[in-house]
Amino acid sequence: MSSIPLKLPNSLKKKGRFTFKQAREAGLAQSEVIRLQKAGIIEKINRGVYEVVGRSLDPATRDFATACLMFGEKSVIGGLTALFHYGLADEVPSNIWVLVPPTTYTTNKSYRLIRTKLNLTVGVEEYGDYRITSLERTIIEAFIFASKLGEKLAYRAALRAIKDKRTTPAKIFKMAEKLAVTKKLLKHSQALFGGLEA
Repeated sequence: MSSIPLKLPNSLKKKGRFTFKQAREAGLAQSEVIRLQKAGIIEKINRGVYEVVGRSLDPATRDFATACLMFGEKSVIGGLTALFHYGLADEVPSNIWVLVPPTTYTTNKSYRLIRTKLNLTVGVEEYGDYRITSLERTIIEAFIFASKLGEKLAYRAALRAIKDKRTTPAKIFKMAEKLAVTKKLLKHSQALFGGLEA
């Protein structure tokens, strides 16, 4: 084995979590990544994803950050995962739901990808290591993706958020306008929101 001291590039230390591609870009060979793992300096937390050992990361959002790292800068936590995050769904998701561009695929069953042409920067909240749909966008997409989530869940989520005064029909429709999906939202929710607006 090489006697060259093991050293993790500062750029990767600062990230705390990185992909194998980023390790290569930082100048590490595959053998060095393996040696860093064996030395306990980094640990593999998913396929092609590593984390600096000892870095204090919030365990509650670690999976979110890993998902966004795996699927790139345009990926956003959404769907059932976002509904549960906001307390609008009682069912704990069995996998992480991630919004991604239409050309993104995975065989990793830890993730449920929602391939979408909707703008992945509108109605998105940034939290440093991860991105997640805002409360309003999460509710809108519960209706848009009703075939995946169930329309009853979408209605319950919307009613709960409005009843708890966490949002309003006006805010939800304003977000729908920004996403250019007002007609789609009305198609699923006209009765609900029409009654609330009256």
